[in-house]
Amino acid sequence: MNSTMALTGTGMAMGTPAYMPPEQWRGEPVDARSDIYSLGIMMFEMLTGRLPFDGDTPLVPGVKAVAARGHTAGHSVYVVESKGQKLVLWGDLMHFAAVQFPRPQVTIAFDTDSKAAMAQRKKAFAQAAKEGYYVGAAHLPFPGLGHLRNEGKGYAFVPVDYTPVKN
Repeated sequence: MNSTMALTGTGMAMGTPAYMPPEQWRGEPVDARSDIYSLGIMMFEMLTGRLPFDGDTPLVPGVKAVAARGHTAGHSVYVVESKGQKLVLWGDLMHFAAVQFPRPQVTIAFDTDSKAAMAQRKKAFAQAAKEGYYVGAAHLPFPGLGHLRNEGKGYAFVPVDYTPVKN
């Protein structure tokens, strides 16, 4: 490996969030101690079979992790709140929008606990449609942010309006 390459860097947010050190979440400078923190989290999990935090955990003001087990044993969603606005980042809570919004009971082979994943998805979809907050996820249609509304026995995703930035 080139000695000028860094595995971690200021402002980077790559990796599994449960293993990321607080300074990386805050966008503060990181160094080798950040890697030691992540290693410590992994060691704790290897020894105990669980992560050091479990369930709802504030990360920084306005951002919290919320347990959403099913896709994986430690799957979390992230809730960001500020000035009366709310965004919930789902991660792998859902995988295929065209199928799972109209039929939230549909699971995928990648879910480690299909029954729990389905229950978490149904709960998240119902809450998002009822409360009207923004949702975001990698498996959503472009631009990956929007709202849910009730539609029949399922839901419909309504993406936010997207306008390119003009120079």
